[in-house]
Amino acid sequence: MAVSDLSHQKNVAEVAVLITKAKSLGEKYAPSSDAFNLSSLTKQLETAKSRLNRVRVAEERSVGAVESRTETLNALEHLFSDSNVVVEDVASVFIEKLNHVYELEGKGVEQVLRSQKMYDLIAASMNEIVNSDNVESLLKDVKLIKARAAEFEVRNRNVVYARLAVETAKKMRDDFLYDSRGLMNKAKRVKKYIEAGVDPDSAG
Repeated sequence: MAVSDLSHQKNVAEVAVLITKAKSLGEKYAPSSDAFNLSSLTKQLETAKSRLNRVRVAEERSVGAVESRTETLNALEHLFSDSNVVVEDVASVFIEKLNHVYELEGKGVEQVLRSQKMYDLIAASMNEIVNSDNVESLLKDVKLIKARAAEFEVRNRNVVYARLAVETAKKMRDDFLYDSRGLMNKAKRVKKYIEAGVDPDSAG
């Protein structure tokens, strides 16, 4: 788990501590705005936990999608390595381009979308290769390679969608926690109210 993920969890945990402190004040905790009352803060805390969990689940699915794609790619490489040398040369170019696709991943939604477009072009080239009479005569099992290539296309798309899901989940988490009206900003005001008696609705 990345340090940043641990930091998000720590921030949310601190909000939970603040709410506990506010509850211990009893009637002394009486902010003027409903946005800072205990019921509202507790609901927001649960939402924050849900957003953190959504990121975790999305990341786990993304890892699984990448592992599935790698499994298929390894199978393709193995099939190519058992084929004619000429086909190996073609395959090495294919793999090199795929590696470039991988390098783009993890650098944002825009580049991930570009990687899918790049793969579409590579897949089109692969279809020409595996449907060529010339190459077909050199391969031991063209049908299996075609099936693996099709499987790879599906699994690569799954990776792209999984990456986008992670990006979306992180944005939802960050907006909820760190927006100017987000939970962490409210937590600072609640802390100031508890420690100095400054109404959170007016605290800067």
